Amino acid sequence: MKKFLAGAAKALLALGLLFWLYQKGVLDFKILSKLFSPILLLTAFLNLFVSYYFASWRWQILLAVQNIRLSRWECYKLNLIGLFFNYVMPGGVGGDVVKAFYIVKDHPRNRMGAGMSVLLDRVMGLYAMILLSIVALSFHLSEVMAQTQLKLILQSLVVLFIGFTLALSLAMSSQFRRLGWKKYLESSKIGLRLISAYEAVHSYSKHRKILARTIILSLVNQVFAILLIAWLGFQLGFQDASLANYFSIVPLGFMVTAVPVSPAGVGVGQMAFFFLFNLFVGHESQLGPTVITAYQVLNFLLGLVGVWFFIQRKSSLKEVEGQVGS
Repeated sequence: MKKFLAGAAKALLALGLLFWLYQKGVLDFKILSKLFSPILLLTAFLNLFVSYYFASWRWQILLAVQNIRLSRWECYKLNLIGLFFNYVMPGGVGGDVVKAFYIVKDHPRNRMGAGMSVLLDRVMGLYAMILLSIVALSFHLSEVMAQTQLKLILQSLVVLFIGFTLALSLAMSSQFRRLGWKKYLESSKIGLRLISAYEAVHSYSKHRKILARTIILSLVNQVFAILLIAWLGFQLGFQDASLANYFSIVPLGFMVTAVPVSPAGVGVGQMAFFFLFNLFVGHESQLGPTVITAYQVLNFLLGLVGVWFFIQRKSSLKEVEGQVGS
């Protein structure tokens, strides 16, 4: 019941924010009808398919470090299943948890390593977002430093980047591992789980080149997403922002939508993009809420493909369970 109420509250929050933006006149759903042009849809889905290919490649190599050998296609299908559940079960499960459930179920002997691969996949994606935002903002540093809000955003990103870097460095450090702190956690079940989680992350310390590859793949994935959103903005008739603006804004907006307070960031994403685009272009515009809504609609439609893979996966799991039971 608590999970249901939490999910309902998040859904109501998303609807409330969308309604407020609509009443304010900055979210025009009529503009979104242009999305259903065959050429626009084909181009957008091609971009999304390529973008998720790089995301699946990133997760595949993280799994390989844990001796979990999945094909890129299997990772791709699980990503699409996760994408679908981001929209339909935000309150209790969510896409990453569903992905973790399946990968752990398939590899019960390495439950922690399998689960941590999903978490680290998300962390490396967020790390790349922060890095890309800092680089993009640095290209017009004088303008950023001239505005208090933009300056604060850049400073916060730098602090986050340093914090992430230090945390990852500490997790990978052999010297930290030898300090003997684990003996204080071994007396409790929670402590043992924390040690197992730490060991799963530390196992990547011998594969730093692989971690560097995940950052590169994350950056490529992000570039495709930014280019798609910029292209959607131009196709929907908005000329308010330059391509450089999109590279500065979109990663920041994605970071806000990643906070699990609404289904797949719906509503929260619209508010974040509304604020960020207005801040960068210098006037109130429909651009931000409209382009992120278009992007979310396209992702939801792609997530429907994940339903088919989910149905297949569900039936195959039943077959395996039946064989084991017999």
